[in-house]
Amino acid sequence: MAARMTGVPFLTSWYKGFREQNILKRFYNGVMAHGDRVIAVGDQIAELIAERHRVPSNCIAVIPTAVDFDRFDPAKVSADRIDAVREAWGVRKDTKVILVVGRMLRRKGHHVVVQAMRRLKDIGLKDFLCVFAGEDQGRTRYTGEVWDLVLATDTTEVIRLAGAVVDLPAAFGASTVVVSAAIQPEGLQRALLEALAMQKPVIASDLAAGTDVVLAPPAVSEDRMTGLRFASGDPAALAAALIRVFSMPEAARRAIGARGRDWVLTQFNAASVSAQMLALYAEIATRRR
Repeated sequence: MAARMTGVPFLTSWYKGFREQNILKRFYNGVMAHGDRVIAVGDQIAELIAERHRVPSNCIAVIPTAVDFDRFDPAKVSADRIDAVREAWGVRKDTKVILVVGRMLRRKGHHVVVQAMRRLKDIGLKDFLCVFAGEDQGRTRYTGEVWDLVLATDTTEVIRLAGAVVDLPAAFGASTVVVSAAIQPEGLQRALLEALAMQKPVIASDLAAGTDVVLAPPAVSEDRMTGLRFASGDPAALAAALIRVFSMPEAARRAIGARGRDWVLTQFNAASVSAQMLALYAEIATRRR
């Protein structure tokens, strides 16, 4: 607020849907809604800010995150790197890999994924493995809860808790599909953008990513889709989406992956994001003068 009193523009940035479990947390988060302009990383977060804090739409600027397309380029990830990752996971050559990237936190919905894996087993699906690639940094009991659920659902042979992955581009290269099952608004998940850049189909819950990130039916036609979306917290819907991806011919999955890379190259490149940010600064500076 001091910035406003001195005439210095006050900008804030929202990169995810922060929890509001009580009135004090809502008040705390509300500080970020009082900027001269509020920067949201995606349409989903912009809508959340407007709904929760009654911020006028003309005060919200949607500016996404950029992707390192040089690092996450399938043409630059060797087969040896991919093989090394699959060997570390204990994955056979013909095994379909479902990759979940992100810290072991409840809001990421790993428990939903475990329940979906049980459903895949129940229908008789074979030769698949789900890898949780993320650490808990010792600050949560959620990892233990997830493993208890794995044991309770008898899915130990189809789930790996791999921890943090050093070679993330190769991890994406080793996967068949990348999943985010978030159960609270995640904004613009970098991992999903990186997976798309690596030409991988993605499956995201409706809270994990908005329609501006994952192009999925019915919002777009089948020939434009870059992945699928499902209702948050619904393991049956996630299992159905996975079955759909696995049932596709390899050529169809490759086409989805190619469209995904084209999409993020256009929408989430550093030059475009920088230009949008500089334009916002210029607009605010001009208005102040």
